[in-house]
Amino acid sequence: MPLLPPEPSAYPDNLLTEPTLLADRPGRWWAVYTKAKGEKALARHLRGRAVAHYVPLHRHTWTNKGRKFTSHLPLFPGYVFMYGDDQARVAALESNLISRMLDVPDQKRLLNDLRRVDRMLSAEVPVDRADALVPGQPVEIIAGPFQGLQGTLVRHGNQLRLVVAVTFLQQAVSAEVEGWMVEPVGRPAMAAASG
Repeated sequence: MPLLPPEPSAYPDNLLTEPTLLADRPGRWWAVYTKAKGEKALARHLRGRAVAHYVPLHRHTWTNKGRKFTSHLPLFPGYVFMYGDDQARVAALESNLISRMLDVPDQKRLLNDLRRVDRMLSAEVPVDRADALVPGQPVEIIAGPFQGLQGTLVRHGNQLRLVVAVTFLQQAVSAEVEGWMVEPVGRPAMAAASG
């Protein structure tokens, strides 16, 4: 039973899925660190001022007195990713919800990381936040809902998990995968059988 319907995680809705959308907009990405539990309020403020932003939200389910509840929580607590020019930055600061705005030196890498995280979230499989980057083998998913995604393969107990990093935050997202879905990155194509 959801407590509240999920709010949109991006404005515009196709911010991360339409490759040419940002090409026509002046600006840059900012990692905005909000005051405590201010992510959704800042997203509403930015949406009301037509400022492009992304707040990755994941489904959190828990049971209380035999009843199941669901809410949608920020995947990276405290962070909203905003795209805009100086006017957008001022509009965001007017919210009085911001603790600090972090400059993103590698704009392209952040955008690619956010697109991969968004793709994992849109697959509607359980996704968890990983607290730190974990060294492991780089892999590509060759089947299933994450087909074509690259990340790092880690073992968590008996599970294999795909970890997709948001390098700027030094945090990551992980989801369970099956061994048959995974292929090491850079593996040479199998040689054709000789006759």
